[in-house]
Amino acid sequence: MSGWNYRVFQRIHNHKYLPEPETLYEIREAYYDENGDISGWTQTPDVIAHSLEELKLTLNKMLESCDKPMIDENTGEEVDE
Repeated sequence: MSGWNYRVFQRIHNHKYLPEPETLYEIREAYYDENGDISGWTQTPDVIAHSLEELKLTLNKMLESCDKPMIDENTGEEVDE
């Protein structure tokens, strides 16, 4: 069965201002073809962290945000549902 799902990607990040390459952990959407093989993924990660623990912490904080008041993008004010 083909379809999209979220997966953790590991990426080695090189930059001229870094003393050495760093490993980043990213959550991206991956597409699986009819054979269950990955045939593509999004180029822009949804979440980036420097370790799996940091990634888990960030995701937990994102879940906690669902229980807090929303913020109106135009005004920056909290919105009552």
